[in-house]
Amino acid sequence: MSEDKAPEQTAPEPIEEILEDAPCDTPKTTPVAWWPFLVYLAMWAALVATSVYLLAGLEPVVTALENPAYPALLLSAVALTALGPLLAVVTWAVAWFASSAGCRGGLLTVALVRGAAATLFGVLAWWVTLVLVDAIRLGVL
Repeated sequence: MSEDKAPEQTAPEPIEEILEDAPCDTPKTTPVAWWPFLVYLAMWAALVATSVYLLAGLEPVVTALENPAYPALLLSAVALTALGPLLAVVTWAVAWFASSAGCRGGLLTVALVRGAAATLFGVLAWWVTLVLVDAIRLGVL
């Protein structure tokens, strides 16, 4: 009793489903743009330069905290710190929508690492600036 059954033929998958599972054909470069993070770092550099300009001319008896410009500088630093992760998510979303389905792996990681690195660099540069301005004010440097 052997019955020869012909294999069942299934309907071919639509091309969209095949392309979604296909590996990425593009070179191994990430579509997450660098320029937003460079602009972000330039904003930190502007804050550092403004801080030096506004706080460096203080007399030795006046601290940076007593300067009327300090609250605005501090608020600017807090805003820039919050902007870093937001910028990372926005650049990830732009790259995610611009990439094909097979090329989306790792985009969030790349965007978050770039955003974290830029934020860390900016915060450290501003803190070092405040320490150096205070050291100059006290006559240490």
